[in-house]
Amino acid sequence: MEDELPEITFKAIGTVRNEIKTREKRETADIVSEIVLDPALTESLDDLDGFSHIIVFFYFHQSRRPSPMKVHPRYRKLPGPVGVFASRSPDRPNPLGKTTVALLERRANVLKVKGLDAMDGTPVIDIKPYMPGLDAADDARMPAWMTNTEGAEMDGKASGEKTFTRMMHVGVVVRDMAKTIERLAELGIGPFTPRVFDPDARETYRGQPFIPSQRVAAQITQIGNIELELIQPIDGQSPHREFLDAKGEGIQHLGFIVEDLEKETARLKAQGAEILLAARFKGGGGVTYLDLEAAGLIVELVQPGHG
Repeated sequence: MEDELPEITFKAIGTVRNEIKTREKRETADIVSEIVLDPALTESLDDLDGFSHIIVFFYFHQSRRPSPMKVHPRYRKLPGPVGVFASRSPDRPNPLGKTTVALLERRANVLKVKGLDAMDGTPVIDIKPYMPGLDAADDARMPAWMTNTEGAEMDGKASGEKTFTRMMHVGVVVRDMAKTIERLAELGIGPFTPRVFDPDARETYRGQPFIPSQRVAAQITQIGNIELELIQPIDGQSPHREFLDAKGEGIQHLGFIVEDLEKETARLKAQGAEILLAARFKGGGGVTYLDLEAAGLIVELVQPGHG
């Protein structure tokens, strides 16, 4: 038969070991599991422990066969069934599962993970590193029955436009950079590297020309998927000096990556947000600091440049 689809054979690369012994519904977010790989594949795990999260692909070895065409999703109450491909049911034509989990530890051919929703003895098919820029969809939406809403889908209209979907960093204002970094190092946070400001950027602070390298010093470190940015005001006025004088040290802003900085800035401004600082890069892109007028929250929208 010309249209007959090929059969594909996989060999498991490892096995799940944990406390889940049955298919009964349970919360798995805090369950710690071990993925024990074939010792012959140990070298394949090299450098994986640099990632905070991984994606685990596995085989639902206790799925129902033959698989049903429709199922009742157990995570939403519906009057009727949905197509199996519109569900996360383990009972499917090719019973494959995929879960993003926190990688806690690697010991030779054993990975210790948290949040894996697979039973003890589940065969593991593949492992990939989780990469926010590749694995998170900014414009994702779900039908109303998945969100317990009535009416529109979750396309930004029912719950507000989705500006704040890709968090980049947390900005903390400090009085003494050296002392702060020294203390954080004692706690296991770091190392920090200086943030280099674009000398060709066109920047304004409350409408006036602003040269950040003359006003602030910044140091950064990566914690999981989030960047921690320390900012120390040096001379003159800046949003960071305003914050330090009014509130003292602490979290001053949250940074988010956006695709269209001008559009998102205009949208938030139209909703009452105040622009504190704006910068545009020579190679394209830029940043905007906005006071959201909500619990003192300041956000920095970042559109990466192209050169």
